Amino acid sequence: MTHLNVTAKDIPLAMIGGGFGSAVGISHRDGAQMGGVFKLRAGVFSSELERGRAFGATVGVPPERCYANVDELVRCESGRADGVRLATIVTPNALHGPAAKALLLGGINVMCEKPMAISRAEAAELKLLARQRGLVFALAHAYSAYAMVHEARALVAEGAIGKIVMVQAQYASGWASLPIGKDARRGALWRTDPAQAGPSSVLGDLGTHIHHLTRFVTGLEITEVAAELSSAVVGRSVDDTAGILLRFSNGASGMMWVTMAAAGSGNELTIRVFGESGQIAWEQEIPDILTVRHVDGTVELRRRTIVPGSVSSKISRRRPGQPEGFVDAFANLYRDVALRLTALAADDVSSAPIIPDADDGVLGMAFIEAAVGSHENGGAWTAIRGVLS
Repeated sequence: MTHLNVTAKDIPLAMIGGGFGSAVGISHRDGAQMGGVFKLRAGVFSSELERGRAFGATVGVPPERCYANVDELVRCESGRADGVRLATIVTPNALHGPAAKALLLGGINVMCEKPMAISRAEAAELKLLARQRGLVFALAHAYSAYAMVHEARALVAEGAIGKIVMVQAQYASGWASLPIGKDARRGALWRTDPAQAGPSSVLGDLGTHIHHLTRFVTGLEITEVAAELSSAVVGRSVDDTAGILLRFSNGASGMMWVTMAAAGSGNELTIRVFGESGQIAWEQEIPDILTVRHVDGTVELRRRTIVPGSVSSKISRRRPGQPEGFVDAFANLYRDVALRLTALAADDVSSAPIIPDADDGVLGMAFIEAAVGSHENGGAWTAIRGVLS
Protein backbone atom coordinates (compact mmCIF):
# COMPACT_ATOMS: atom_id res chain seq x y z
CA MET A 1 0.00 0.00 0.00
CA THR A 2 1.41 3.38 -1.03
CA HIS A 3 -0.93 5.85 0.60
CA LEU A 4 1.27 7.12 3.45
CA ASN A 5 3.55 9.49 1.56
CA VAL A 6 3.48 12.19 4.22
CA THR A 7 6.98 12.76 5.59
CA ALA A 8 5.99 15.40 8.15
CA LYS A 9 4.80 13.99 11.46
CA ASP A 10 2.99 15.44 14.47
CA ILE A 11 1.97 18.65 12.69
CA PRO A 12 0.49 20.81 15.49
CA LEU A 13 -3.31 20.83 15.33
CA ALA A 14 -5.97 22.81 17.20
CA MET A 15 -9.70 22.23 17.44
CA ILE A 16 -12.43 24.83 17.75
CA GLY A 17 -15.33 22.99 19.38
CA GLY A 18 -15.34 19.21 19.50
CA GLY A 19 -15.44 18.93 23.28
CA PHE A 20 -17.63 16.81 25.54
CA GLY A 21 -20.50 15.19 23.64
CA SER A 22 -19.22 16.01 20.14
CA ALA A 23 -19.48 12.91 17.94
CA VAL A 24 -17.88 14.49 14.88
CA GLY A 25 -15.09 15.84 17.07
CA ILE A 26 -14.03 12.26 17.84
CA SER A 27 -13.86 11.39 14.14
CA HIS A 28 -11.76 14.47 13.39
CA ARG A 29 -9.35 13.85 16.26
CA ASP A 30 -8.89 10.16 15.51
CA GLY A 31 -8.62 10.66 11.76
CA ALA A 32 -6.20 13.58 11.99
CA GLN A 33 -3.86 11.73 14.35
CA MET A 34 -3.99 8.35 12.61
CA GLY A 35 -0.51 7.51 11.40
CA GLY A 36 1.01 10.36 13.40
CA VAL A 37 0.39 12.99 10.71
CA PHE A 38 -1.15 15.59 13.02
CA LYS A 39 -1.01 15.95 16.80
CA LEU A 40 -3.68 17.75 18.81
CA ARG A 41 -1.85 20.47 20.75
CA ALA A 42 -4.39 23.18 21.50
CA GLY A 43 -8.03 24.11 21.30
CA VAL A 44 -11.11 26.07 22.24
CA PHE A 45 -13.11 23.04 23.33
CA SER A 46 -15.94 24.93 25.03
CA SER A 47 -17.34 28.42 25.45
CA GLU A 48 -16.68 27.83 29.18
CA LEU A 49 -12.93 27.87 29.82
CA GLU A 50 -12.85 25.47 32.77
CA ARG A 51 -15.05 22.99 30.93
CA GLY A 52 -12.72 23.28 27.94
CA ARG A 53 -9.70 22.64 30.14
CA ALA A 54 -11.42 19.62 31.70
CA PHE A 55 -11.95 18.20 28.24
CA GLY A 56 -8.42 19.07 27.18
CA ALA A 57 -7.11 16.94 30.03
CA THR A 58 -8.91 13.91 28.55
CA VAL A 59 -7.14 14.30 25.19
CA GLY A 60 -3.69 15.30 26.42
CA VAL A 61 -3.86 19.05 25.84
CA PRO A 62 -2.33 21.04 28.72
CA PRO A 63 -4.50 23.69 30.41
CA GLU A 64 -2.36 26.58 29.20
CA ARG A 65 -3.17 25.63 25.58
CA CYS A 66 -6.92 25.33 26.20
CA TYR A 67 -8.18 28.79 25.33
CA ALA A 68 -11.30 30.80 26.14
CA ASN A 69 -11.93 31.89 22.53
CA VAL A 70 -10.49 31.80 19.03
CA ASP A 71 -8.88 35.24 19.25
CA GLU A 72 -6.91 34.15 22.33
CA LEU A 73 -5.83 30.94 20.59
CA VAL A 74 -4.60 32.88 17.56
CA ARG A 75 -2.72 35.41 19.68
CA CYS A 76 -1.00 32.83 21.87
CA GLU A 77 -0.29 30.15 19.27
CA SER A 78 1.14 32.58 16.70
CA GLY A 79 3.83 33.50 19.21
CA ARG A 80 4.97 29.92 19.81
CA ALA A 81 7.71 28.14 17.86
CA ASP A 82 5.57 25.02 18.07
CA GLY A 83 2.31 26.87 17.38
CA VAL A 84 -0.55 25.17 15.55
CA ARG A 85 -0.46 25.03 11.75
CA LEU A 86 -3.99 23.77 11.21
CA ALA A 87 -7.18 24.40 13.17
CA THR A 88 -10.30 22.28 12.78
CA ILE A 89 -13.67 23.99 13.25
CA VAL A 90 -16.47 21.75 14.57
CA THR A 91 -18.84 24.32 16.05
CA PRO A 92 -22.49 25.06 15.23
CA ASN A 93 -22.86 26.32 11.64
CA ALA A 94 -23.35 29.98 12.52
CA LEU A 95 -19.90 30.08 14.18
CA HIS A 96 -17.96 28.60 11.24
CA GLY A 97 -17.45 31.91 9.44
CA PRO A 98 -16.30 34.05 12.39
CA ALA A 99 -13.92 31.33 13.64
CA ALA A 100 -12.45 30.73 10.19
CA LYS A 101 -11.94 34.45 9.58
CA ALA A 102 -10.08 34.89 12.87
CA LEU A 103 -7.85 31.89 12.14
CA LEU A 104 -7.03 33.01 8.60
CA LEU A 105 -6.23 36.54 9.75
CA GLY A 106 -3.89 34.96 12.29
CA GLY A 107 -2.08 32.95 9.61
CA ILE A 108 -3.48 29.55 10.60
CA ASN A 109 -4.67 27.06 7.99
CA VAL A 110 -8.26 25.86 8.36
CA MET A 111 -10.19 22.60 8.24
CA CYS A 112 -13.88 23.48 8.54
CA GLU A 113 -16.95 21.33 9.00
CA LYS A 114 -19.62 21.88 6.39
CA PRO A 115 -21.33 24.10 5.54
CA MET A 116 -18.50 26.59 5.12
CA ALA A 117 -20.62 29.50 6.34
CA ILE A 118 -24.24 30.58 6.60
CA SER A 119 -24.31 32.55 3.34
CA ARG A 120 -22.65 32.50 -0.03
CA ALA A 121 -21.32 36.01 0.57
CA GLU A 122 -19.66 35.00 3.85
CA ALA A 123 -18.13 31.92 2.20
CA ALA A 124 -16.81 34.01 -0.70
CA GLU A 125 -15.17 36.41 1.76
CA LEU A 126 -13.38 33.50 3.47
CA LYS A 127 -12.26 32.07 0.14
CA LEU A 128 -10.74 35.41 -0.86
CA LEU A 129 -9.05 35.81 2.52
CA ALA A 130 -7.48 32.34 2.36
CA ARG A 131 -6.18 33.06 -1.13
CA GLN A 132 -4.76 36.45 -0.13
CA ARG A 133 -3.01 34.94 2.89
CA GLY A 134 -1.68 31.91 0.96
CA LEU A 135 -3.36 29.49 3.36
CA VAL A 136 -5.13 26.16 2.98
CA PHE A 137 -8.87 26.15 3.56
CA ALA A 138 -10.12 22.55 3.64
CA LEU A 139 -13.72 21.45 4.01
CA ALA A 140 -14.64 18.28 5.91
CA HIS A 141 -16.31 16.34 3.09
CA ALA A 142 -14.79 13.06 4.23
CA TYR A 143 -17.14 10.88 2.16
CA SER A 144 -15.17 11.80 -0.95
CA ALA A 145 -12.05 10.41 0.76
CA TYR A 146 -13.22 6.79 0.77
CA ALA A 147 -11.12 4.55 -1.46
CA MET A 148 -14.07 3.25 -3.50
CA VAL A 149 -15.41 6.74 -4.10
CA HIS A 150 -12.08 7.52 -5.74
CA GLU A 151 -12.50 4.29 -7.72
CA ALA A 152 -15.94 5.45 -8.85
CA ARG A 153 -14.56 8.83 -9.90
CA ALA A 154 -11.80 7.14 -11.94
CA LEU A 155 -14.25 4.79 -13.69
CA VAL A 156 -16.49 7.69 -14.68
CA ALA A 157 -13.52 9.71 -15.93
CA GLU A 158 -12.27 6.85 -18.11
CA GLY A 159 -15.73 6.43 -19.68
CA ALA A 160 -16.55 3.05 -18.16
CA ILE A 161 -20.29 3.83 -18.17
CA GLY A 162 -20.34 6.28 -21.06
CA LYS A 163 -21.73 9.79 -21.01
CA ILE A 164 -23.59 10.52 -17.77
CA VAL A 165 -27.33 10.97 -18.26
CA MET A 166 -28.79 10.71 -14.74
CA VAL A 167 -27.68 10.89 -11.11
CA GLN A 168 -29.70 9.76 -8.09
CA ALA A 169 -28.51 10.32 -4.52
CA GLN A 170 -29.97 10.13 -1.06
CA TYR A 171 -28.86 10.71 2.51
CA ALA A 172 -31.29 9.29 5.06
CA SER A 173 -30.61 9.69 8.76
CA GLY A 174 -33.04 9.11 11.59
CA TRP A 175 -31.57 10.97 14.54
CA ALA A 176 -34.27 13.69 14.35
CA SER A 177 -37.32 11.53 13.64
CA LEU A 178 -38.83 12.46 17.01
CA PRO A 179 -39.26 15.90 18.62
CA ILE A 180 -36.06 17.21 20.22
CA GLY A 181 -36.43 17.96 23.93
CA LYS A 182 -34.56 20.60 25.89
CA ASP A 183 -32.37 17.93 27.49
CA ALA A 184 -31.16 16.57 24.13
CA ARG A 185 -27.48 16.51 23.21
CA ARG A 186 -26.12 19.88 22.14
CA GLY A 187 -25.67 18.83 18.51
CA ALA A 188 -29.37 18.04 18.24
CA LEU A 189 -30.31 21.33 19.88
CA TRP A 190 -28.36 23.63 17.59
CA ARG A 191 -29.30 21.72 14.44
CA THR A 192 -32.97 22.37 15.23
CA ASP A 193 -32.38 26.05 16.02
CA PRO A 194 -32.67 28.25 12.89
CA ALA A 195 -30.41 30.89 14.42
CA GLN A 196 -27.53 28.41 14.64
CA ALA A 197 -28.23 26.00 11.78
CA GLY A 198 -28.39 28.54 8.96
CA PRO A 199 -30.85 28.98 6.07
CA SER A 200 -31.55 25.23 5.77
CA SER A 201 -30.68 22.78 8.53
CA VAL A 202 -31.05 19.60 6.48
CA LEU A 203 -29.17 20.95 3.47
CA GLY A 204 -26.37 22.39 5.59
CA ASP A 205 -26.01 19.15 7.51
CA LEU A 206 -26.65 16.52 4.82
CA GLY A 207 -27.38 18.15 1.47
CA THR A 208 -23.94 19.72 1.15
CA HIS A 209 -22.42 16.24 1.39
CA ILE A 210 -24.55 15.02 -1.53
CA HIS A 211 -23.80 18.19 -3.49
CA HIS A 212 -20.06 17.70 -3.10
CA LEU A 213 -20.09 13.92 -3.59
CA THR A 214 -22.03 14.06 -6.86
CA ARG A 215 -19.72 16.74 -8.22
CA PHE A 216 -16.62 14.80 -7.11
CA VAL A 217 -17.68 11.48 -8.66
CA THR A 218 -19.15 12.82 -11.89
CA GLY A 219 -16.83 15.74 -12.58
CA LEU A 220 -19.97 17.75 -13.41
CA GLU A 221 -21.48 20.84 -11.85
CA ILE A 222 -25.07 21.09 -10.65
CA THR A 223 -26.36 24.17 -12.46
CA GLU A 224 -30.05 24.37 -11.49
CA VAL A 225 -32.35 23.01 -8.79
CA ALA A 226 -36.07 22.68 -8.18
CA ALA A 227 -36.60 22.09 -4.46
CA GLU A 228 -39.18 21.36 -1.82
CA LEU A 229 -38.14 21.69 1.84
CA SER A 230 -40.29 20.40 4.67
CA SER A 231 -40.41 19.22 8.27
CA ALA A 232 -41.56 15.67 8.98
CA VAL A 233 -41.91 16.49 12.67
CA VAL A 234 -44.88 18.75 13.39
CA GLY A 235 -43.94 22.05 15.02
CA ARG A 236 -40.23 21.87 14.19
CA SER A 237 -38.81 25.31 13.38
CA VAL A 238 -36.24 24.07 10.82
CA ASP A 239 -36.54 21.88 7.74
CA ASP A 240 -35.56 18.25 8.27
CA THR A 241 -36.32 16.88 4.77
CA ALA A 242 -35.63 18.00 1.20
CA GLY A 243 -36.48 16.64 -2.23
CA ILE A 244 -34.58 18.33 -5.03
CA LEU A 245 -34.53 17.87 -8.81
CA LEU A 246 -31.14 18.60 -10.36
CA ARG A 247 -29.78 19.72 -13.72
CA PHE A 248 -26.12 19.14 -14.52
CA SER A 249 -23.64 21.02 -16.68
CA ASN A 250 -23.65 18.35 -19.42
CA GLY A 251 -27.46 18.28 -19.66
CA ALA A 252 -27.93 15.28 -17.34
CA SER A 253 -30.79 15.23 -14.86
CA GLY A 254 -30.82 14.11 -11.26
CA MET A 255 -32.66 13.75 -7.98
CA MET A 256 -31.58 14.30 -4.39
CA TRP A 257 -33.47 13.25 -1.28
CA VAL A 258 -32.09 14.10 2.14
CA THR A 259 -33.66 13.76 5.56
CA MET A 260 -32.66 13.61 9.20
CA ALA A 261 -36.11 12.35 10.19
CA ALA A 262 -36.17 8.85 8.63
CA ALA A 263 -37.15 6.70 11.60
CA GLY A 264 -34.83 3.72 11.96
CA SER A 265 -32.20 4.98 9.51
CA GLY A 266 -28.57 5.36 10.46
CA ASN A 267 -26.24 7.02 7.98
CA GLU A 268 -27.66 5.88 4.66
CA LEU A 269 -25.80 7.85 2.04
CA THR A 270 -26.10 6.36 -1.44
CA ILE A 271 -25.15 7.62 -4.89
CA ARG A 272 -26.02 6.08 -8.28
CA VAL A 273 -24.57 7.45 -11.49
CA PHE A 274 -26.21 6.33 -14.75
CA GLY A 275 -24.37 6.54 -18.05
CA GLU A 276 -25.36 5.60 -21.58
CA SER A 277 -23.76 2.17 -21.21
CA GLY A 278 -24.06 1.36 -17.51
CA GLN A 279 -24.29 2.58 -13.94
CA ILE A 280 -22.18 2.85 -10.79
CA ALA A 281 -23.58 2.66 -7.25
CA TRP A 282 -21.91 3.21 -3.85
CA GLU A 283 -23.34 3.03 -0.32
CA GLN A 284 -21.58 4.62 2.63
CA GLU A 285 -22.66 1.90 5.06
CA ILE A 286 -20.90 -0.76 2.93
CA PRO A 287 -18.04 1.43 1.70
CA ASP A 288 -15.66 -1.27 0.46
CA ILE A 289 -17.96 -2.32 -2.40
CA LEU A 290 -18.71 -0.51 -5.64
CA THR A 291 -21.45 -1.96 -7.85
CA VAL A 292 -21.04 -1.57 -11.61
CA ARG A 293 -23.96 -2.63 -13.84
CA HIS A 294 -23.53 -2.80 -17.61
CA VAL A 295 -26.12 -2.28 -20.30
CA ASP A 296 -25.91 -5.97 -21.29
CA GLY A 297 -27.11 -6.99 -17.82
CA THR A 298 -23.76 -8.09 -16.38
CA VAL A 299 -22.93 -6.89 -12.87
CA GLU A 300 -19.55 -6.34 -11.21
CA LEU A 301 -19.08 -6.09 -7.47
CA ARG A 302 -15.78 -4.29 -7.18
CA ARG A 303 -14.13 -4.62 -3.78
CA ARG A 304 -11.44 -2.45 -2.36
CA THR A 305 -8.09 -3.96 -3.20
CA ILE A 306 -4.39 -3.48 -2.59
CA VAL A 307 -3.40 -4.76 -6.04
CA PRO A 308 -0.57 -2.46 -7.21
CA GLY A 309 -1.73 0.11 -9.72
CA SER A 310 -5.38 0.12 -8.71
CA VAL A 311 -6.96 3.35 -7.56
CA SER A 312 -7.99 1.96 -4.19
CA SER A 313 -4.49 0.58 -3.52
CA LYS A 314 -3.17 4.14 -3.38
CA ILE A 315 -5.67 5.07 -0.70
CA SER A 316 -6.46 1.91 1.28
CA ARG A 317 -5.27 1.71 4.87
CA ARG A 318 -6.28 -1.88 5.55
CA ARG A 319 -6.07 -5.20 3.80
CA PRO A 320 -9.13 -6.62 2.00
CA GLY A 321 -11.49 -8.27 4.47
CA GLN A 322 -10.60 -5.70 7.11
CA PRO A 323 -13.31 -3.11 6.40
CA GLU A 324 -12.37 0.52 6.16
CA GLY A 325 -14.74 3.00 7.71
CA PHE A 326 -15.62 6.55 8.65
CA VAL A 327 -12.47 7.36 10.61
CA ASP A 328 -10.28 5.93 7.83
CA ALA A 329 -11.95 8.36 5.43
CA PHE A 330 -11.17 11.25 7.79
CA ALA A 331 -7.59 10.02 8.01
CA ASN A 332 -7.35 10.02 4.20
CA LEU A 333 -8.67 13.58 4.10
CA TYR A 334 -6.22 14.82 6.74
CA ARG A 335 -3.35 13.05 5.00
CA ASP A 336 -4.19 14.92 1.79
CA VAL A 337 -4.42 18.20 3.70
CA ALA A 338 -0.96 17.53 5.15
CA LEU A 339 0.39 16.86 1.65
CA ARG A 340 -1.11 20.14 0.47
CA LEU A 341 0.44 22.01 3.41
CA THR A 342 3.82 20.50 2.54
CA ALA A 343 3.40 21.39 -1.13
CA LEU A 344 2.35 24.93 -0.26
CA ALA A 345 5.43 25.38 1.92
CA ALA A 346 7.56 24.24 -1.02
CA ASP A 347 5.68 26.60 -3.36
CA ASP A 348 4.67 23.67 -5.58
CA VAL A 349 1.02 22.64 -5.33
CA SER A 350 0.91 21.08 -8.79
CA SER A 351 1.47 17.58 -7.39
CA ALA A 352 -0.69 18.03 -4.29
CA PRO A 353 -3.84 15.91 -4.07
CA ILE A 354 -7.30 17.35 -4.65
CA ILE A 355 -9.05 18.27 -1.40
CA PRO A 356 -12.49 19.73 -0.71
CA ASP A 357 -11.65 23.42 -0.43
CA ALA A 358 -13.04 26.93 -0.33
CA ASP A 359 -14.27 26.69 -3.92
CA ASP A 360 -16.41 23.72 -2.89
CA GLY A 361 -17.59 25.61 0.18
CA VAL A 362 -18.75 28.63 -1.83
CA LEU A 363 -20.56 26.41 -4.33
CA GLY A 364 -22.12 24.48 -1.44
CA MET A 365 -23.58 27.69 -0.03
CA ALA A 366 -24.72 28.78 -3.49
CA PHE A 367 -26.50 25.42 -3.80
CA ILE A 368 -28.26 25.90 -0.45
CA GLU A 369 -29.35 29.42 -1.33
CA ALA A 370 -30.66 28.31 -4.73
CA ALA A 371 -32.62 25.44 -3.15
CA VAL A 372 -34.13 27.68 -0.48
CA GLY A 373 -35.01 30.27 -3.13
CA SER A 374 -36.61 27.59 -5.30
CA HIS A 375 -38.69 26.33 -2.40
CA GLU A 376 -39.86 29.84 -1.55
CA ASN A 377 -40.83 30.29 -5.21
CA GLY A 378 -43.04 27.20 -5.31
CA GLY A 379 -40.34 24.81 -6.47
CA ALA A 380 -39.39 26.79 -9.59
CA TRP A 381 -36.17 25.93 -11.38
CA THR A 382 -33.46 28.16 -9.95
CA ALA A 383 -29.89 28.64 -11.18
CA ILE A 384 -26.99 28.15 -8.78
CA ARG A 385 -24.96 31.36 -8.67
CA GLY A 386 -21.36 31.09 -9.77
CA VAL A 387 -21.83 27.94 -11.87
CA LEU A 388 -21.56 28.17 -15.64
CA SER A 389 -23.47 25.61 -17.70
